[in-house]
Amino acid sequence: MTEGHAELDEAAFNREELGGEWLLFPKRQMIGTVWQRVLELVADGRLYDAQVGTAWHHEARSSRSKRYYMGIAVPNYFDVSDVYRVGDLITTEDIVGDDQVFFFKPLLYTRLGIHQRNAESYGIDSSTRYTFSALRDLTMD
Repeated sequence: MTEGHAELDEAAFNREELGGEWLLFPKRQMIGTVWQRVLELVADGRLYDAQVGTAWHHEARSSRSKRYYMGIAVPNYFDVSDVYRVGDLITTEDIVGDDQVFFFKPLLYTRLGIHQRNAESYGIDSSTRYTFSALRDLTMD
């Protein structure tokens, strides 16, 4: 963890902005199926909450991407084991395919407007806090 991460964590804690979300980018042809599965997991209480970019939003932003945005919420990113649990559920329920990379971003980063192009000015190397592969390498009790 960098000094920038520590400062942002302290700011999030002091502001009581503890939430964050796993950012996923399902392929356009899979968005309906993936979203339906996420809704089922939310209804079952296995996921907290989620949001997805609509086709209208995707087109209104003139996105040429073949992927849509999806965010899966975690209420407290300081609870690393819960962040991991949700990330693990995303993979075991095949919400992202084997070739997919997904990231965890604290809501404070979003509120501050941190993105890949300006992350370095905040003393961090990425606009996200965790990758699932990095969390997987930690020992979870």
